[in-house]
Amino acid sequence: PNPQNERDRIATPEEWEILKSKLAPHLRRLLSVAYDVGPRKGELLNLEWSDVDMRRKEFVLRRTKNGEARVVPMTPPVHQVFTELWKERRLDTNRVFLYNDRPIQRIGTAFKAACRRAGITNLRIHDFRHTASTNMRRAG
Repeated sequence: PNPQNERDRIATPEEWEILKSKLAPHLRRLLSVAYDVGPRKGELLNLEWSDVDMRRKEFVLRRTKNGEARVVPMTPPVHQVFTELWKERRLDTNRVFLYNDRPIQRIGTAFKAACRRAGITNLRIHDFRHTASTNMRRAG
């Protein structure tokens, strides 16, 4: 990695609470998962119900950057998100995250607009990976 490209931005709990209040519901759910357990944006956008195990409270990310699948345990808030999504699940698509009954393709513009409304600067979607790992490390 380019050492000049290093970034260490995390979303504080206060920023996250403000941002959540400015996000559209479909984006709030997706980013809640990102904030809590840290998958990449593309991994979430491509997540399918066949990779979600509600009984075991975990999901599998198959389309990862390095090509290796990994199992992600659900935190209670993440399990709640998946429970809500399951109740609204459409049977004509296997994708988990939908907007207007269609798989979400892009979230960048909506995310930037929510950050602007929340008064948050210099935050990127990928920073939720750093936030999740930092929060997990702090929690032990």
